[in-house]
Amino acid sequence: MKQFYLIALYLLLITNSQGQVSGTVFRDFNANGKRESSGSFNENGVAGIIVSAYNNLDVIIASYKTNASGIYSIPAIGVPYSNVPGSNTGFIPAGIAVRIEFSGLKIGDYPAPVGPDNKGDVQFAIAPASNITFAVNYPLDYSQDAPRLATSVYKEGNAPATDQVLVTVDYKASGSSKSFPNISTEADQSQIGATYGLAYHRLSNTLFASSYQKRHTSYGMANSTGAIYKITNPTDNSTSGVSLFVDINTLYGFDIAGTNPHPNGSTDFSRDDASYGQVGKIAFGDMDISEDGMSLWAINLNDRYLYNIPLGSDPYNPVAPTSSAAISRYPLFNICDCDNDGSNDLATDMDARPFALKPYRGKIYVGLICNATSTPTDYNNLRARVFEFDPVSFTTTEVVNFQLNYNRGSGNTAAVAFPNGVPVGSGYTGANAANWRPWNDLYTTSATFQWSWYDAAYREGGYSQPIFAGLDFDDDGNMIIGLRDRFGDMIGDGVYDPGGTTLLEGNGNGDLLRAKLNGSSIGWSFIISEATHGTEFFIDDNYGGLHQETSMGGIAVYHGANHIINTVMDPVGNLSGGFDWTKFSDGRLDRSYEIVRRSSGQAVLSHIFAKANALGEVELLSLAAPIEIGNRVWKDLDNDGIQDANEPGIDGVILELYDATGTSLLATTITDSEGNWYFNLSNVPGGLLVNTKYKIRVSSTQYNLTGFGVLNSLYLTANDVIGNGNTDYADNDAVTVSGGLAEITIQTGFSGTNNHNYDFGFAIIPLLTKDDLNLAAVKKTNSVLLKWSYKGDDSNEFVVERSANGINFNAIGTISYNTKALEFVDQDPVKGSNYYRIKVVKNGSVKYSNVQVVNFAGLTEASIYPNPASNQLTVALKNVNSNQVTVRLYSQNGHLVLQKNYQTQNGSSAIQLAGLNQFSHGVYFIKISAGNDMMVQQKIILTH
Repeated sequence: MKQFYLIALYLLLITNSQGQVSGTVFRDFNANGKRESSGSFNENGVAGIIVSAYNNLDVIIASYKTNASGIYSIPAIGVPYSNVPGSNTGFIPAGIAVRIEFSGLKIGDYPAPVGPDNKGDVQFAIAPASNITFAVNYPLDYSQDAPRLATSVYKEGNAPATDQVLVTVDYKASGSSKSFPNISTEADQSQIGATYGLAYHRLSNTLFASSYQKRHTSYGMANSTGAIYKITNPTDNSTSGVSLFVDINTLYGFDIAGTNPHPNGSTDFSRDDASYGQVGKIAFGDMDISEDGMSLWAINLNDRYLYNIPLGSDPYNPVAPTSSAAISRYPLFNICDCDNDGSNDLATDMDARPFALKPYRGKIYVGLICNATSTPTDYNNLRARVFEFDPVSFTTTEVVNFQLNYNRGSGNTAAVAFPNGVPVGSGYTGANAANWRPWNDLYTTSATFQWSWYDAAYREGGYSQPIFAGLDFDDDGNMIIGLRDRFGDMIGDGVYDPGGTTLLEGNGNGDLLRAKLNGSSIGWSFIISEATHGTEFFIDDNYGGLHQETSMGGIAVYHGANHIINTVMDPVGNLSGGFDWTKFSDGRLDRSYEIVRRSSGQAVLSHIFAKANALGEVELLSLAAPIEIGNRVWKDLDNDGIQDANEPGIDGVILELYDATGTSLLATTITDSEGNWYFNLSNVPGGLLVNTKYKIRVSSTQYNLTGFGVLNSLYLTANDVIGNGNTDYADNDAVTVSGGLAEITIQTGFSGTNNHNYDFGFAIIPLLTKDDLNLAAVKKTNSVLLKWSYKGDDSNEFVVERSANGINFNAIGTISYNTKALEFVDQDPVKGSNYYRIKVVKNGSVKYSNVQVVNFAGLTEASIYPNPASNQLTVALKNVNSNQVTVRLYSQNGHLVLQKNYQTQNGSSAIQLAGLNQFSHGVYFIKISAGNDMMVQQKIILTH
C-alpha cells in the first residue's frame, strides 16, 4: 500500500509540474502571422526570447527563455522567481490569471504581424494555457512569395548596344532552354555596361547597379569607374527606365574610383590589356541599401573606403546627392595587418582588398581578402576576413578570419594541373588545381604563364585568385560567403591573352562557403571540414566531374525557402552561366537554371563570357515588409494605468486612423472580443507609410470626455504609467485632446517595424485635471510638503496617498476641505522614490489628482533637458552613490538602442548624450542606473 501511495504522489507531482503556460516563438518570414512548415517553406523557432508572467498586481512571478527550438514552458510548481529575467525560475499555479510579455528580441527584430499563431508581445491567459505563441521578424528577411531575381550579365565591349546586361528571372525557373522564357531584359550594353554591385530599394521599386572593372567589356553610358545607375521598375522587361543616378568621380572632381583603363574610343575589346591587373582594384565592389532605406552603402575598390551615400529625405523617392560633402566614407585599407608586418596596412599597401558588404542588425559587415600580393610565397597570409563596422561609433571588429589554403576541387579534371610546376610555398598538389593563389597582376604568355591548370586543346585554363564577393546570413544566423575568382574577370572567353595573339578561354573557379554562428552568441567560426559532408558544407557547386568549383561569388538568401541563390558557371550545360538554388539546411543543390550559353567554337562571335564569370551579383527583388500597429482597449479595474492580468478587453470599440493633422480620416477598425485592434495593409488603403506620423482616436460617438455605448460611464485612465513590466508594453498611451477625444499620436519607423504596444485604458474613476486640482510637492530636509488648490465645494474629503513604485498607493493622511491653504506634511518619506497623489472623495465617488515624485537618499536627483530634444541631451545628476552610472535609451516598443557607461565625481555628473539624430524621431525612454539600482527613468521625445 505504501508503494502505491508513493507512485500516486510521484504521478501527481509529474502531472502538476507540466507547463501551465507554454508555447513557441518563431520567425514569420512572410509576415502572415501563421507558422508554416513544409518542404518548400519553413519558419524556424527563435531561441533566447524572454517570456515573463505577471499576476493581477503587476508582480512578476515567473520568467523563462525559449530553447533552441523556440519553445518555452512555465510549470505549475517550482522554485520562486529569482528576480532575474529569463532565469527559468518561477511558476504559475492553476487558475491564476497572468499577463505574458515577450522580450529580449535580437537587435533589428520586431514583432511580426498578428495572425492565427501570433497574438503579439503582450498576451493574457488563465493557467493552464498552451499555444501562447509569438512571432518575430527581421524586416530585411521579409519577401513576398517567389520574388524575381536580378543579375548582371557580361558582354564583350564591342557587343551590340542592345545586348542584355541586366536581367530578371522567375524565382521558380529551372532547367535549360535556348529560348529562355523566364528571362526579361532590364538594361542593355549601351546603358550600364559592366556592373556587379546591385542594391534594390524596396519602397521605390528601384534597382541600383554600380560600375565594375572587368576586362574586355565597357562601363556603359557614363564611361566612368564611379557610375551608379538607376533602373526603375526592374521587372517590367523594358530598358526605358535606365538612367545615371550619380557619378562619384564627377562629385569629387577627379577619378576617385580609379582611372578608366578600357580602350578609349575603340570598339575592339578583344585585347584591353591595361585592364588585366586592375580587376578588383578600381570601380565598385558590393553595394546594398541601408536597413532604414535612406542611404546606399557601397565599397570603392580604388580608395578602399566604405561609402554611405544618402538617398534624400523621401523614403519613396531616392534622390542622388549633389555634393561629395553629403557622402560619408570610412577607410577599410587599414583595419587589419594583412601582410603580417606588425602594423595595419596603409593606403599604399596592396594586400587588403575589401569587396563584399551586408547591412545586418544595426551593423555593416565587410568581407575582405588579404591577397598576399607582397608575400606571394607565404600562403599563410592569403586569408578571408570579415569585419563588423559600427555606423554609430565608426569602429570595426573582426568577426571571421580564415586561411585560404584549404584544399578545393579541381578547376578542370580533364586538364593538366600546374603545367609549369607547383607554385613555390603553396604546398599544393596537382589533384587540387583550383586552390587559391595570391593575387598576380603580371601575365607572360600562355606557354610560360604559371597556370593552375591548362587544357592546350581548348586553350582553356585557370589561375584562381579570391575576391570576397558575397556576404549574407541564413535563417539561423550562419554567415554565407561567396568567393569570386578574380581570374575569371581578367581573362575573357575567346579573346586574346595580354600582349599576345592566342585566343584564350578563361575559367572562374569561385566558391560557396559558410561560417557557423557560435551558438546564439556573437561571432562566427569558419570550418572547412563540415561534419555534414566531411568536407566543404556546400559540396554541389560543381559541373559534373569536370569543373569541381563553379561559383561566381554572387549570392542571395531567400529566408524561409531554405535557398541560397548563387551565380555559377555551367549550371546545366557546358559553356554557360546561370543560377544554382542550394539548400542552406544541408548544403545540397536543389535545382539550377541556365541564363546564358554559347555554342562550342563561337566564342568570338557570341560576346558571351561563358565560363569566364559570365554573371555578377544576384539580387532578390523583395517587396518592403508591411507595417502593422495596434493593440488593445481594456477596462482598468483599479485605475492604475496598467493592464493587470485580470482586466478585460472591451469589445466593439471603434478606432479611427487620422493623418498627422488629425483632419483626414484614413481608416477605421473595431476591437474584437478581447479588445484587440490593428491597422495594417488589410484595412488601410495602400498600407501604413514609413516614417509617418498618425493619430489614432476612439470614435467620438463612443467617447467625448466620458464614454458612451460599450464605453458607457468610463473615463480615460492615467497615461504612460511605468509599471513592473517592459517599458510601454502594458500602459495606457492615450490622452484627452481638444474636443474631449481619446487619442494616441504615433510615428511609424521603417518597413516592418511593427508596434503592438499602443493601448487605450478606460476606468470607472475619472482623473482630475490640473485645472481642477494642481498638486505640488516640495522636498524638505527629512520631509515632503504637499500643497494643492482645488476648484470644488467644501463637502469634499482629501486623502493623501503615497507609493514607492507609482503603482500601489497607500493612504498616509486625510484632511477635510477648509478655507485655509490645502497642505500636508509627510514626516516619514521612504528611502528612494516617493509618489504622491490626492484622492478626492465626495458622497462615495472618487477622483484622483496628478502624481508628483520626490526622491530621497539612495536615489539620485536628475534633470534631463531639453525635452523634446534634437541631437543632444544633458543629464545632470546629484547624490549619486556610485562611481559609475549606466545610461540606457529604449525605443517606444522597448528595444535597447543605446547603452553607455559614465564616471561620476563627488556624487554628481553632467552627462552629454550626443548623436541622437541617428535614431528615428519619436518617443524614447531613458533609464539611468548604478549597478542593479534604478535611479531615473523618464520619457523623452526626439525631433529632427
